[in-house]
Formats: sequence, C-alpha cells, structure tokens
Amino acid sequence: MTKTPYEQARQMYWDAQTGFRQYAMAEFIRLIPEGISAVLLDFNDADPPRLSVAQYRDNDGQRVDPDEWSEEHEGPEDESLFHTLDEIASDMEYAHWDEASGSLFRTDDNMYFIIRKDGAY
Repeated sequence: MTKTPYEQARQMYWDAQTGFRQYAMAEFIRLIPEGISAVLLDFNDADPPRLSVAQYRDNDGQRVDPDEWSEEHEGPEDESLFHTLDEIASDMEYAHWDEASGSLFRTDDNMYFIIRKDGAY
C-alpha cells in the first residue's frame, strides 16, 4: 500500500527525531567528565515541562551538585558543563515521563532518569 505524502513526511519526521535523539545521547555521554559516573535527569516546572539535569553522581555513587561541579569545570565553548548538558537534555524534546521512559532508564527509586558514562541510559 502506498503511503500518502503526509504519511511519508510523518515517517521521515519520526525517523529524524529518533536519529537526533541517538546522536544527542552520544554527545551527552561523550561530555560526561572524568569523576562523574552518571547524570540524573528530571522534568522541570517550565510550561511545557522539559527534561533537565537534576544532579550528578561521582564515581563512588555519591550525589554531586551540578552548580558546585560547574564552578570548577567548564564545557565546550566556555559554557558551564551543566548548561551544555541541560541544553542537550532539553533538545531531546521529551515532554513527559511515559515518553522518556521508553528510551531512558530510571534510577532504582524511580525519581529520576539516569544516563551513565559507560553508555547505559
């Protein structure tokens, strides 16, 4: 059965979004610095909500405040690492928990999404 132009465009859109999210995730993982084993993500209170960086975990699994880390470590183009990772998280355009749950792992307590430096997300 032949797809309509709308159906073809819709498929191209979803394929492009999926591909973009995969590249965004790879870049996110690439930017996680030494000393940080994982980044926890949550939805912020913006309207509409967007995925954003909540906290880091160090190599011992301890929580690290992103602001404290960013004061000492810089990301690309002299932007803070936090803002760079936060922008990538937002760019993935997840709008709610159910949608993100299809692609991202949750922490054991189900309070956050987690992306690990070892590539597990």
